[in-house]
Amino acid sequence: MAWATNDDLLLGDTQFDSGDWDRYLRDAETEILIHLAQYYELPIPDNDQLPERIFMLLRQIQSRLASGRLILAYALSQGQADESLNAYGRYLIDDALGDLVELGSQIPIPGATAAINPDATSVDNDLRPSITQIESASPVEAFANYTSNQSVDPWEPYVK
Repeated sequence: MAWATNDDLLLGDTQFDSGDWDRYLRDAETEILIHLAQYYELPIPDNDQLPERIFMLLRQIQSRLASGRLILAYALSQGQADESLNAYGRYLIDDALGDLVELGSQIPIPGATAAINPDATSVDNDLRPSITQIESASPVEAFANYTSNQSVDPWEPYVK
């Protein structure tokens, strides 16, 4: 199900050991699938069944994740404190994770079955916090009144 290949890695002119590339691509694919499993039943549709825009987005996410992790590992293994190399690797990872969150929560994958609530209009409806006001009085307002005016009992609205 891999979306990216070694040619898609964003490594620039830095010389990396190509023996690790496949492992980093597999790890990135696993990370993507773990995240998507929060929103969709796995497996998601095969590459040939995905719309081109979703396939391209998955390829970019996998490429950035693998490249970023490879760059950070390389810098660490070389004992380098190269801030620009570390910053670039971190940027790639953060950018990929941002797109991955958006893909899981905001961009529907046609043909994929929602894991949480298949009848929901958005796959993350059940993940949003539910905010309700079930009390007749606000505990926040009662506390504010109590702290600003010591003569007011903060529990008065609740004691009948």
